[in-house]
Amino acid sequence: MRSPLQHAAILFLLAPITAHAQQTTPAQAIAMQQYLRTTPYIDLPPAQLIKSVKELNGLKLEPEDAAQLDTILQNTGETISAQLPRVPNLLCREEIAEETQPTNTTVTSVRVAGIGANTDSRGGSTLQSPAVATSKFVRGDWRRYEYIIHSTKEDDGSITLEETREGTAPTAQKQAPHGTGFASLWTIFAAGNRSESTFRYLGTQKLDGRATHVIAFAQIPDKVRKPAQLNIGAGTIPLLYQGFAWVDAENFHILRLRTDLRAPLPELNLKRITSTIDYSKVTIEQFPEPLWLTKQVEILWQTTQAEGGELHRYSKYQLFHATVKILP
Repeated sequence: MRSPLQHAAILFLLAPITAHAQQTTPAQAIAMQQYLRTTPYIDLPPAQLIKSVKELNGLKLEPEDAAQLDTILQNTGETISAQLPRVPNLLCREEIAEETQPTNTTVTSVRVAGIGANTDSRGGSTLQSPAVATSKFVRGDWRRYEYIIHSTKEDDGSITLEETREGTAPTAQKQAPHGTGFASLWTIFAAGNRSESTFRYLGTQKLDGRATHVIAFAQIPDKVRKPAQLNIGAGTIPLLYQGFAWVDAENFHILRLRTDLRAPLPELNLKRITSTIDYSKVTIEQFPEPLWLTKQVEILWQTTQAEGGELHRYSKYQLFHATVKILP
């Protein structure tokens, strides 16, 4: 079954999502082998997840209940399916700021027991945990863009959301963002995509005063048809994700989505990519009903040479027309 929306997930120095190449490159093979042999942190004890992920502070653990999980996933999928055909072409203001290491300061990340892709004596990889950052980054100046979401109905009836942006800052500051694809990352939970991941119900948690169900997930390496792609200069490698979703207990909209790499890729010098995406209800002038759209995104990454981040925030959503511009 084809997904109702072929999603382009968050990318780090990335190209838009493309179909799988006919010939697998050595780098792609290395990445897939690492994903296959590393156990995702969805299998960690819940108490360890809470200790490792600051966003889970305040989580009320509940016994695993397959029937309850199925109900939440079904309702969330129906909510996505109800909104998707209604999403028009949209324009908004996007502001992006780099997050860098403080000058003359060594920034490190610590990892709780079990983190990483440590190979055991049998050649497998140990279960990993999320990274815990111990130092804060310094945020740079904001760069403004006009961010456009294009909604296209394909010949087979599926919906595609694509994003483009134009810089509004001076030419010297028109730096391309590291991460793209936020408009549709939540479609991991769409009905047609759920077979590509495993899911686990953790419990309930208050988020900005709202009751939410917290769901952990991990993409399955040999099931993801069109993974996100990382541009490494000589080509691309697939990015597979694991993470958490905070689902509104009343209306089943996703309020927050956190993603991490399905496994670190040390042989490709990539240790970590973490994104945290917050969504909110947006009322758009001349549009009949509110939509749930991206409000803020933070991406943090760590390679063997450096680490950094990027903060995106979105405002002034409106219907897109070719002549429309975002006012200051």
